[in-house]
Amino acid sequence: MKTNTYNNKVIKDALLAFLVITNFVLVLFLLLNSVVLLREIKVEACIAEQYHNHVTAELNSNSNEAAFSPDALLETLSSYKAVHAKLKTSDEVGEVSQAYEITVAFSDSERLAMSKDNAVQEYKEGLFLGEAAAELLDESDTLYLFGDTYRVDGILKNDVAGGYDDRIIIFWDSLKEQSKEYLKKELAEHYQQGMLIGVCLDADEEMDDTVSELSEKLTALGVDMDIMESSRTANYLSWLYQNFSKIGLGLVGIFAIVNCGVISNVWIAQNKKLLAVLLALGYKNRDIYRFVLKELFHYVVIALPITCVLQGIYMIAVRQRNVLNIVYELPVFLVGILMVLIIFAWIPLLFIFKKTPLEVMRMR
Repeated sequence: MKTNTYNNKVIKDALLAFLVITNFVLVLFLLLNSVVLLREIKVEACIAEQYHNHVTAELNSNSNEAAFSPDALLETLSSYKAVHAKLKTSDEVGEVSQAYEITVAFSDSERLAMSKDNAVQEYKEGLFLGEAAAELLDESDTLYLFGDTYRVDGILKNDVAGGYDDRIIIFWDSLKEQSKEYLKKELAEHYQQGMLIGVCLDADEEMDDTVSELSEKLTALGVDMDIMESSRTANYLSWLYQNFSKIGLGLVGIFAIVNCGVISNVWIAQNKKLLAVLLALGYKNRDIYRFVLKELFHYVVIALPITCVLQGIYMIAVRQRNVLNIVYELPVFLVGILMVLIIFAWIPLLFIFKKTPLEVMRMR
């Protein structure tokens, strides 16, 4: 009779251990992929909204033709480094002389995301191409631009909604003197032919006063500045991705807490006698909490390697190779494990601490 009772206890403990470990594996797996998703949301937000405010304008010639000077125009734009002033003009690029829009950045630095690491970083000089424009490179990985050749410093991450990324971005200070003179002649021809000259400004702060000031200066130079777009730089698809991902993270958090609460009730039912004995022996609340926390930590130690194996299988199945996304967010993951432990250990004890040992024994 005693043997059967003992065997039943072993079976119950085994089932409880399996249930708790399985729960921890599920919660930790969700938590691990949540921190990866959190990093992807941050990267997507940085790419889609590299600057909080964005203004696109077109310059048209006005009646004061004699006042126009390419040197004065470029010098004026160069003075607006704080709002990341950029000049957009079309020109023939590469050995095949295809016409592309070229962005000349006058700022001291630009936030750009490269395809090699997807991370947004500050760049202070160089030439950067989109995937489509990279096809124009010759065998020596150089590009013919503004009457001279340049070595490319990076390929941009393709975050264009249509998927065709033909961006060409070069810093004004990275242009050779021959190219600067070439660009000035092109601007003069565009002005004389009535062609539009594109300008855009980017900043995290409001730019209403800056735009008005720049418009007045450009008008004095012989060009009218017509605002075409003034908005945030995030596109609609990126906005949907970020918000649905955040909703998903919230649901995962709610599921983890509810799941911990459900399992905690099972844990109480299986360990009520032990908890009642501890209370009867005069153990303080903090001592019982420390004991439960230690017991649950053993389950976490078992669940962690299982979770890692499960994560590895998942990454192979979805062909995900970037393990660094997990490594970068490891501190967040560790804090998450600690929070799961605290919640898992505290929830069942909220009911225990308010009862007497006899009431705990009678709990169902």
